[in-house]
Amino acid sequence: MNGDHLLTMDLEMIVHIAFDWDRDGDFDLIVGDEDGRVAFVENLGCIVDRLPQFAPPRYFQQEADELQCGALSTPVGFDWDGDGDIDIVSGNTSGYIEFFENLSGPTVASPKWAAPRRLEAGGKTFRVMAGPNGSIQGPAEAKWGYTTLNIADWDHDGRPDIVFNSIWGRVQWLRNIGTRTEPRLAEAQPIKVEWPGTPPKPVWTWWVPNEKELVTQWRTTPVVADWNNDGLLDLAMLDHEGFLALYERTKVELKSDNSNLKSTLSILPPRTAFLDEKGQPLHLNAGRAGKSGRRKLCAIDWDGDGRLDLLVNSENANWLRQVQSHDGTWAFKDMGKLGSRNIASHDVSPTTVDWNGDGIPDFLGGAEDGFFYFLRNPKAK
Repeated sequence: MNGDHLLTMDLEMIVHIAFDWDRDGDFDLIVGDEDGRVAFVENLGCIVDRLPQFAPPRYFQQEADELQCGALSTPVGFDWDGDGDIDIVSGNTSGYIEFFENLSGPTVASPKWAAPRRLEAGGKTFRVMAGPNGSIQGPAEAKWGYTTLNIADWDHDGRPDIVFNSIWGRVQWLRNIGTRTEPRLAEAQPIKVEWPGTPPKPVWTWWVPNEKELVTQWRTTPVVADWNNDGLLDLAMLDHEGFLALYERTKVELKSDNSNLKSTLSILPPRTAFLDEKGQPLHLNAGRAGKSGRRKLCAIDWDGDGRLDLLVNSENANWLRQVQSHDGTWAFKDMGKLGSRNIASHDVSPTTVDWNGDGIPDFLGGAEDGFFYFLRNPKAK
């Protein structure tokens, strides 16, 4: 405690020891957070109302080492700062989104990295938190956020935006109101769907979605890609029942006040357009409540045949190879895991990168330990 303020840590599930770290004769606290960070909480050496007073926690800074993004990292490989090389932008269990800048240029197989920076939105550090009732697993997860994201030019204005999901299951986006080389994000706003009636939601979600709001299963990746090749970015993700669904974009012509036509983008209600090789809808999670969601996906032409495949979380990631497209549906065959090493522990979030510039996507996975794991595409020579 410090005056009238309670001593709080950034996360929960903390582990602490009492130790005179600064050797001034009193016991300080060394505290480990759930995401692996360790903080020094200094004993100020005074007692108020029979309670020792402590300074706010200061997190130890590690010397340059492997990249790590809290816990349950959810990386996306993308040139965020527009300088021609592939950076990493990642969510995590804490609900932040962090930017790892590639310092090495576009054709370096093992880039060097700047220290991560937490992105801001609306002029303040962006963070999603469950609060006392936002997690379907209870109030013990009040400080968790589980951000999982995709980066794309969602509003088609030439600047990359961030589309994200989280512990809440609310699918939202952060509009880039900066420039291509100096992104600046506005506050989060909902992804809106032209629902014919009341927006659906998982049956265990206690709160009611707002009009047109997209609410689905928690901790599932929003996949942004132009699936139907009409020049508009669509959204593919788990629906409220755990099926992988397609939310198609459409352009609507509207009359303005001066009777001129202007167009706006709308999102159609989802349809089960993604099938397995037997023609059955891809049902990626049939679990309920806390066992629902949790599926992390990446759309990429993994084998270079000109068709979008899916990488789906497993012990590392399973390759769902697109084998057929017909009448607005896409069929996939599960080709198994990309590698033999189990990096999951709890969950893996797949993305791809091309750091060496050979035009072949390689695998990058974020794991529960927060580290990023790299695997070369077997197509690379």
